[in-house]
Amino acid sequence: MLTTITIPRPHVPTGPLGVHEDRADADYLRAVISKIDTGYTRVGGSGVTAMIRSLVADAAEALETPPNAPGRDIVQLVRDLIDPDECWFDHNGGCQAHGYFSLQPGELCPNAEAKAWISEMGA
Repeated sequence: MLTTITIPRPHVPTGPLGVHEDRADADYLRAVISKIDTGYTRVGGSGVTAMIRSLVADAAEALETPPNAPGRDIVQLVRDLIDPDECWFDHNGGCQAHGYFSLQPGELCPNAEAKAWISEMGA
């Protein structure tokens, strides 16, 4: 199942002067959530409203993520590229399962490193 999609970035072309573009757009999206929560506006039935509220909240959160933090897209990409099979090594220490035949003693297979990184990210 696809867990990550890409949508055009929401943008407020007339955001407040002196406010960073990401902050202005995130604030705008949070204001939309507030309007939905207070009943100011209703979008379809309660399930549709909940889905749109979640989508807008996720977009605002993504805008506020520091640029140097690994993004969801990168985490999803690594998750998609990981082979679920466990490593198995030949007598020379190469990972036969993933095709890394020239690993040095003690060196991890990149697939195992990717699994460890995803685990550390808590993703």
